[in-house]
Amino acid sequence: MVAYFKRQNILFLVLGALAGLAVAVVFFPQLTAGVPGYFKVFFLLMPMFVGAIVARIAAGRWANRRLKQIYGLLYTEVKPEEFLASFAPLVDKVPDITIEYVDGKNKLAYAHEAMGRFEEAMSCIADVDTDKLKLHQLGGMAMTCNQQLRLQLLQEDAEAARESLEQLRTIGEAALKRAPALGKNTMECVRLAENWLAALEGEPADEAYLLEEVELSRNRIHKSEMLLVLAQVYRNQGDEHRWEETLLEAMSEGRGLYAEGKARSLLSEK
Repeated sequence: MVAYFKRQNILFLVLGALAGLAVAVVFFPQLTAGVPGYFKVFFLLMPMFVGAIVARIAAGRWANRRLKQIYGLLYTEVKPEEFLASFAPLVDKVPDITIEYVDGKNKLAYAHEAMGRFEEAMSCIADVDTDKLKLHQLGGMAMTCNQQLRLQLLQEDAEAARESLEQLRTIGEAALKRAPALGKNTMECVRLAENWLAALEGEPADEAYLLEEVELSRNRIHKSEMLLVLAQVYRNQGDEHRWEETLLEAMSEGRGLYAEGKARSLLSEK
């Protein structure tokens, strides 16, 4: 996670090394008493090395705490604008050959998605080139394809969504063989997208599964969007009462977000 805080990481390392040097200077005479000259260099450099290691660990912990605070703006406090203002400058400084860059771009896209700014969201991931990744290529492909698929479904572009769904399925099947945990998670995304697309096209969808998805949602962004999908399922079934109730819930959960405006618009057309 320190990839997002390169300058701070360097500062921690420098301060750690200087602290180690200070310790060496203070204790150098005692430690090197009677020690041959060429060994004295070791006693001088070792505290600097240890200080740098301790500082690296401290930098990692600080970076993790700071990122949790920033991520909390999006996933807990649900303040997409503040998240974008805090996180976008960090992502811009990360090399585009790293998984941190790809993950960061997808999180920025998700923040724009929450506000219904789908073109901006698509532009966030448009320049992501997962071919540049090595060990994390499959993971980068999965998260980017899934984000693109979500945006297409939200825009009700069934044709494009169907193509992305097949791409995501292929990625998931490949991941099951090479990275089972990633593969399992990706195939869960595939299952959700299949039901989302079915609802969009007026086909039967797994109502119980979508209800569970709503109940298990960890943030208001996802929950409010899933309520919109569930409402579409009820409309497809001809159940206007549950359709209206679910849209009202989507408005409540999605206050200030895209889902609120979408639900309000649908209800006004009744």
